[in-house]
Amino acid sequence: MRYLRQHGNARGMTLVELLVALAVFGIVVGAALGMLNSQSRAFRLGGEQMDALQNMRFTASVLELDLRTTGSNVPDAQPFLILADDDVVAFNADYTTNVTNDVWAVYFDPDAPGGSVTALTQAQSWRIRDSADSGAGDHDSS
Repeated sequence: MRYLRQHGNARGMTLVELLVALAVFGIVVGAALGMLNSQSRAFRLGGEQMDALQNMRFTASVLELDLRTTGSNVPDAQPFLILADDDVVAFNADYTTNVTNDVWAVYFDPDAPGGSVTALTQAQSWRIRDSADSGAGDHDSS
């Protein structure tokens, strides 16, 4: 009581003032949450774009390594590049050898079977089907 007497007409907040303050607070919090949501979405999309960029860089480096070996130690009358399409690049190369000090091979594996380290003879042929055919490829032994 003494406080009211000393300050005269000091009163508390009215219901209207309280509702106005609550409405202003709600608007400020809503705007802050909307901004936080948009920042979170932008951060997530930036991470996804970075992942895609890293995957493309990895793919380009692997493709570069593979294409550098295109045609290495390919026998005469064998094409270097067999097929280049939207989804595949097929080429001849001597990747693995079981012969010590084979400078043309990319990898040395002393346990590699003989069939995987030798080129096809002219009596053997592989037919790569195009996308209209059913299946990935046929082996003709004629």
